[in-house]
Amino acid sequence: MNSNGITIMDKDAAALSKSAVRAYERIMALRHTLDEQGKHNSPLFILAGENHQYLPEHIHHMILIDALSRANDNFAVSLEIKHNAAPNLHKIENNADYLSIGKAVWNLNYAIDELETPYCNYTNRLLLRQCKSGLEQGRLSCVFSDVAAKQSGYLRIADLNDPSTQASFIAVKAAHEKCSTTSPTGTKIRDHHMFTKMKEHAEHIGARIVYHCTGADHLEGLSRHFNAANLPYLNLISEQCLTYDFAEDMHAQMLVLEGLPDITAHYIPSDPQTPPDMFADIITEDEERAYVHSKLECLGLGHLK
Repeated sequence: MNSNGITIMDKDAAALSKSAVRAYERIMALRHTLDEQGKHNSPLFILAGENHQYLPEHIHHMILIDALSRANDNFAVSLEIKHNAAPNLHKIENNADYLSIGKAVWNLNYAIDELETPYCNYTNRLLLRQCKSGLEQGRLSCVFSDVAAKQSGYLRIADLNDPSTQASFIAVKAAHEKCSTTSPTGTKIRDHHMFTKMKEHAEHIGARIVYHCTGADHLEGLSRHFNAANLPYLNLISEQCLTYDFAEDMHAQMLVLEGLPDITAHYIPSDPQTPPDMFADIITEDEERAYVHSKLECLGLGHLK
């Protein structure tokens, strides 16, 4: 991956390209080091943290997934989406391992149709379509690694009727069955589940690189699981997300993505009394589509639109 031969007339696209090339080179160097150490079958896990409303981080995912899927055999993408996203898939053993392409495409199609978030919704759907296309072309596999969840009143809680979610609940010694999935205990359950699903999926398909898209608040918990299992990993995190309080021992396994544009996309209508400088930069899907398409075109990635 390099930016040679691409004419970029847009400073945001130039910043995305520079950051992605740097991250790609670091990832490939780590993969090469593992191979030189004779660890050809040891997967390298890339934990790509994001603030869900920062749009350039989502575009950054797409750039790296495109490049890594073309440069590596047995490349896998892990997404912070409940692993039984499509109806009835929780009834199928090992659904998150996607033992057949048809089943994986079914889950991706369902997620594309049903995805509705207040932030970066359009770009998230593009990323899912990218994964579906790569899966159908045999360039990647895809796993939804988050816990099964359900609504309980105003809370979203872990669905303990799901066997793998229950296993993670037990593993972290959670005491309250109805804790929110965004509470400290809920986050621990999800970190354990995402780690477990990534590891199982990598072992099943023989993945050499696994790229995990997740909220930056999960990086510390995930890192502790990978450290404990003595598995190689690298955290990717933007400067915008460095407000999270990360433990010192994480910094050796971290690449800070410098210089990314500071653009937010959030569709929830702003309170009329909210100061203008607190509005999101992009507040409609049409605005998001125009921004993302222009960056992908500048980067020579129009096929991802």
